Amino acid sequence: MHQKYWAIFVVFELKNQQDESLNWQYVSWRQGPTSGVKGIVLVRDKDTHQFTHIIMLNSLKFGAGIFTHDCIGGFAEENEVTDFDMRRRFQTELVEELGLETLPPHEIIDLGRFHPDAGMTNNKPFLMAAIISSEQLPLLTKPGLPNPDHFESTNKIIIPFSELAQLIDTCNDSFLHVCLTRLWVKGLILFPALYP
Repeated sequence: MHQKYWAIFVVFELKNQQDESLNWQYVSWRQGPTSGVKGIVLVRDKDTHQFTHIIMLNSLKFGAGIFTHDCIGGFAEENEVTDFDMRRRFQTELVEELGLETLPPHEIIDLGRFHPDAGMTNNKPFLMAAIISSEQLPLLTKPGLPNPDHFESTNKIIIPFSELAQLIDTCNDSFLHVCLTRLWVKGLILFPALYP
């Protein structure tokens, strides 16, 4: 059976200036800081150019033991180390995780990188947003093809933009929050009135 090992966990001893010892631990992903890519998918109306939907996954997270909202993306493969590789990985994950036959016409926005847990790991994944025209929405609402990675789900959730406030209030996925914030700060997204 082929197995993939994604991380190494190291426990070691530290000493402070007073020569007091402390056991510490550190997690490094297989690719080091270039662990992979995560991002969101936005649907934009072809006529008004306003965003109408956000697309996420509903996935079982082993560590938390729950089904939860999840952004599109995944770990990098061994040979994927550059910015271009991460863009291509994101496109591959879009097709697989949304259950599509081919990649729909889209625009990809690079949102930089992110330290999800700088205190415990060197993990610094890439962040991206894909923008898909509303003309493609019928394709996205059809039942999906099975994900070729049988350890991952293709339970996509298509959320109207009018429900964004509820999503922000209830979704604990840090990648979602960082992606939305960076899009907003860059002036690339205008939020609807979130609260009455």
